[in-house]
Amino acid sequence: MSTITLNLKKKLELIPESFTKDKQISINIWKISLDGIVDNKLIKHQISQYRNEFPASATSSVKSWHSSLILHHITDVFNPCIEVFERKVNELLSDKYYRYSVDNFWAAVYEKNSHTIRHNHAHFPYVFVYFVDADDNSSPLIIEDIEIKPKPSMMVIFSGAANHYVPKCDSDSSRIILAGNLLMVSKGFAKVEISKKEVYDLEKDYMLKNNKLS
Repeated sequence: MSTITLNLKKKLELIPESFTKDKQISINIWKISLDGIVDNKLIKHQISQYRNEFPASATSSVKSWHSSLILHHITDVFNPCIEVFERKVNELLSDKYYRYSVDNFWAAVYEKNSHTIRHNHAHFPYVFVYFVDADDNSSPLIIEDIEIKPKPSMMVIFSGAANHYVPKCDSDSSRIILAGNLLMVSKGFAKVEISKKEVYDLEKDYMLKNNKLS
């Protein structure tokens, strides 16, 4: 594991803009190898299956195909790797009273000319990216002015307030990731479960209303 800490005085870009303000913050970045712990071949297959079922991309700062931001409520096939991600995050960050739990969770496949616009997740304390597949020519993840070269099985955890983006991809190979936003919750807090059918219907309605399904 490696750690990078940046101490910055920066403008927190929150919505609505009336909340935007200058603040001294620390940007923490951790890189953890999950080689041999997460089955990337299986994950690639699962993402491909989901994409076949939902070929239209969700809409966000990510300008490539990506799943719904509530992927883990639509299908439970990613639950084993989410459990690994949460365990690694909590080994790193949790304390006696609080733990970190995955809130939003999504998959993305960057193909040639795909990119991500500079943005942040300032309403969340931490976010993570897990690289399922990448090659030597894959575009980096740039967090503030730190360039992170993607490697399969690498998990990157960083402060939600950090601005980050992905430059346009030139590689002919797919750059595949899983990513999520993390919430800090009391260890006495029970997760609220929602049925897969309820979320599947919500996702389908969203796609139909936005002309993403015929």
